Amino acid sequence: MNSLTTLVNRAIRDKGISRSKFIQAAGCKNINKGLRKFDAFLDNPWIDNKFVAEISNILEVPDDALQASIKEVRQAIEDRERAQFKPFIQITLDKPPSPIFVAAMIPSLTHIKVPEAIASLQEEQEIAQIKELYRKHRDKHSPGWPSGNGFCYYRSYDEALCFDRECRLIDKGACSRYAFSTKL
Repeated sequence: MNSLTTLVNRAIRDKGISRSKFIQAAGCKNINKGLRKFDAFLDNPWIDNKFVAEISNILEVPDDALQASIKEVRQAIEDRERAQFKPFIQITLDKPPSPIFVAAMIPSLTHIKVPEAIASLQEEQEIAQIKELYRKHRDKHSPGWPSGNGFCYYRSYDEALCFDRECRLIDKGACSRYAFSTKL
């Protein structure tokens, strides 16, 4: 249990209300759906989530304690993601897949794993290998699938290189780790 969950559960207990009553007071009509969203927020909080205001207002949790707890949980999530990061290529699609069942195939068509040995090469060789991986993937899937308008190579947790369809470098860092260009 993370510090945010502990803080909120303590506040709910101190107020003498149930989690369901809190969700209802927070304006959720569907209690089960509200509880699922609330639990997802507690596991992966964002400052601009609607539950932040509700926790402060309904449960009377001090804003500074709430913000500190959210920051601590976000930092733990980032630390875990950094530790688990593996380089990869994310293909940017120029249009959403259709029909919708194709979305289930998206990860295998838009996400290319990069062998860790590539990252240890000199930068010029590394980029050449990345371009070759993309070309092979594009050639393999092009006949029946739109291969997108380029790709981003996430070489580290904090660094991404963006390329167009012809493998020309467009920008360093324009692709965000959390905001892939794939539109579903």
